[in-house]
Amino acid sequence: MNRRICSALTLLCALHSAVCSATAAAQNGGGSYSGSRYSQSGATSPSSRPYLQGRAVPPPRLASREPMVIQDNTPGAAEEAVEWDGQNSFEPGEADIDPDFGQASRCDSVYYVQGEFLHWWINGDDTPPLVTTSPQGTPRNQAGVLGQPGTTVLFGGDELNDDGRSGARIVLGRRLTDCANLEGEWFDLGELNTDFSATSTGNPILARPFFNVVTVAQDAYLVAYPAVREGTISVTSTSRMYGGAINVFETWEHGYDLDGAQLSVGLGMRFLRLQENLAMSDSLTSVDPVGPIPVGTQFSTSDSFDATNNFIGFNLGLRSQWEHQRWSLACAGNLGIGQTGSKVNISGRSSTTTPAGATTNFNGGLLALPTNMGNYERYQLGIVPQIQFKLAYEITHNARILVGYDAMLWTSVVRPGDLIDSSLNLTQASGQPLVGQASPAFSFQDSVLWVQGVSIGGELRF
Repeated sequence: MNRRICSALTLLCALHSAVCSATAAAQNGGGSYSGSRYSQSGATSPSSRPYLQGRAVPPPRLASREPMVIQDNTPGAAEEAVEWDGQNSFEPGEADIDPDFGQASRCDSVYYVQGEFLHWWINGDDTPPLVTTSPQGTPRNQAGVLGQPGTTVLFGGDELNDDGRSGARIVLGRRLTDCANLEGEWFDLGELNTDFSATSTGNPILARPFFNVVTVAQDAYLVAYPAVREGTISVTSTSRMYGGAINVFETWEHGYDLDGAQLSVGLGMRFLRLQENLAMSDSLTSVDPVGPIPVGTQFSTSDSFDATNNFIGFNLGLRSQWEHQRWSLACAGNLGIGQTGSKVNISGRSSTTTPAGATTNFNGGLLALPTNMGNYERYQLGIVPQIQFKLAYEITHNARILVGYDAMLWTSVVRPGDLIDSSLNLTQASGQPLVGQASPAFSFQDSVLWVQGVSIGGELRF
């Protein structure tokens, strides 16, 4: 019995050894390699090469340009000098790794940082006419009034802060897996200001136009008029935009009959903020010796319209990149879907100072009166599509120069110029009770913000 068991075990061992030998022979094509398959020190097997973003990473640069030797013990076979061609197979010939081409270093990199100088444009803030003038000799009841002969708009009536603005963008990235990257971005366009100021002793005429709901006609608040008033008008408009995003990108490589083509899909979060303010002020002194207001009486008014927009939402990104030797072109599209929160503050102040120096302050200016002053807030669906193109040139193994173009839209944005209601009921001015129509009135007005511009910078990988 024991002998039969031992015989059976011996037979099974023999069959196992035969199967293993046959399998090894089939894998080696009928031959066997002596020693290590690669006789050059430091070379690695294609099956053990690491992969990044779906691309095989080339081995470290060889210390010698001499070809590797593969020894095949098949009878009649000769030694063959081969060199890895950077793909998935080894072919005869000399090494074709360009010592100046940094593709291998980029694949081995774990971190990367991009810094760029931005010069972008934002569509301006539309405003109604804010300051007007008229020729000398214009009757007082027609001076500065819109629609009257000779009335000229000195400021307003068009877009403010539509000039190019400079800023910066920084991108930080880290490789998470062979084909996944974590990337964070932050940009700031700085603050752009548009200022206007005019002072007159009566010539030229200075006025602030509006529509009078009491008389149902165009009217104007005179700041400077010959022999009646002398004064100063100032307008300041400020605008600042900044934002950031954090995304995870998954990358694949495709042939497309083009070398080095990549496709990446990203998902993350995006944040944008637009802060804008439009402020107007005037101060005047009565110089009319026969008028009802004593000479030397001073009046001042100020209005402020402030709007802040915040976008927070999900971001879906799609990128394609083509590489040829040292050059690469990247095209990207992003779609942000989330919430746009808009906060508005409208405030106004006025004061009167007698020739004796007594000052009285009032709540409300000219365009900002009790019927529209206050803090307002709303939240709406916001959509932010963006396209981006970047051309890069590799100067070293881990450094590139970048030149790019960006274009972006942002919906459901509130801007200061749209908040101004030029229809006024001045019965409520100077602290008096309102009589009649409640004007000016407040209402949210939607705008679409578009941004575009160019960039230049660099990238480092390590």
